[in-house]
Amino acid sequence: MSTPPIISVAGVSKAYRMWKDPAQRLFSPLYAELARHLPDPADAALQKRAAAGYLDFYALRDVSFEVARGEAVGIIGRNGSGKSTLLQIIAGTMQPTTGTVRVSGRVAALLELGAGFNPDFTGRENVFLNGSILGLTKREIEERFDDIAAFADIGDFIDQPVKTYSSGMGLRLAFAVQTAVNPEVLIVDEALAVGDMFFQAKCMTRLRGMLADGLTLLLVSHEPGTIKSLCTRGLLLDRSLLIHDGPADAASEKYFALKVGADAPVPAAGAPAPAHSAATNEWDDFTADATEFVRLASYQRAGNGTVRYAKVALCDRQGRELSSLVFGQQCRLRLALSVHHPVPRLTWGVHVRDEHQRDVLYADATRFGPELTDLAAGERLLIELDFTLHLKEGRYSIHVGCASPVDLQIGQVEYGDLIPIACQFYAERPTPFPIYAPVLLQAEGRCTHYR
Repeated sequence: MSTPPIISVAGVSKAYRMWKDPAQRLFSPLYAELARHLPDPADAALQKRAAAGYLDFYALRDVSFEVARGEAVGIIGRNGSGKSTLLQIIAGTMQPTTGTVRVSGRVAALLELGAGFNPDFTGRENVFLNGSILGLTKREIEERFDDIAAFADIGDFIDQPVKTYSSGMGLRLAFAVQTAVNPEVLIVDEALAVGDMFFQAKCMTRLRGMLADGLTLLLVSHEPGTIKSLCTRGLLLDRSLLIHDGPADAASEKYFALKVGADAPVPAAGAPAPAHSAATNEWDDFTADATEFVRLASYQRAGNGTVRYAKVALCDRQGRELSSLVFGQQCRLRLALSVHHPVPRLTWGVHVRDEHQRDVLYADATRFGPELTDLAAGERLLIELDFTLHLKEGRYSIHVGCASPVDLQIGQVEYGDLIPIACQFYAERPTPFPIYAPVLLQAEGRCTHYR
């Protein structure tokens, strides 16, 4: 006999009524109620008049899934996709418009900063208040209080009103309380992003310990690294719909592609590529499938078109394209360039950027290979850079450009092609210890031991 799920969500939708004007808040419900007591066709006319006064906005639409006991599920999606609404419905702080939710066991929820805290009470008083709401007796709270205070680590502020706390201090205390009650189900909505990196590390350690003890976790985060680190399963929401339910790695990659390509225009039919010989070579093999590159490159692409990138991809040393890589992996960046008009001299550059589009690594043509001069229309170039990446865990993209120099002393160039996001990848967490800067310094050194 199979074990019943600890969480069951069946056909859940949540609609918010948006009134066309303030008066409709009064008249539309009156029309609807009056229509219930009138025969056809008068009731239909009044129902239509009532419905004309509002629109229903669906934050969630027909979402269904089950969570097994002890499972860690990450919920990911862009802002406004319905993640927080879903968690509030599961936690019981909001009712769905349609559908049902069943949750078994003790539930603790960290939905938003300060939720459940009385700002005029001290931290100590709020610990007892929240503990009692979560089902603990006064004696049980007293037995756990020292551990809660030690984990929160806010010092003497534990006896100060919560309204004097910073957001980080409020988070520390809230997380300490919610995890101290030994819940069977823990629901966390992005709150951990507020804490500093040391407190986040403490939270991760505690969560992993609780998961090992059988905790069921529902975690909303915009950070795929967190989802992949803690969760085995991922739910991807987009525009109120559940569009993916599967392994956490796959959900994170789908979210990343969705986020980067969300506002990219559909590529128009471009100018025909220059004619090439039918002979198969590395350039042809590499550019044969450029679907993903074209999708990404269409986002804010610029340049005069004299030279265009046909494809850019990060690969392993055997040429297999990578969407994620382990720390310290040997990589090969491949750049396929197609010359459309004669170019007397060509230079190119590559930026590796983090999720905030900050440059963390850079390379250009002056450091690799001979100068590219006197290029004729129809020529094709395949540039390959071999290197090893020691990046902090996270999402990265590669920005590329190629240009004809006009006056390099003042940095003046004419761009043939400029692509803000040519490809993207995820850098896995380094082991055994994380790094605390974008790139790990590679150095040779020595240690002299004196006694």
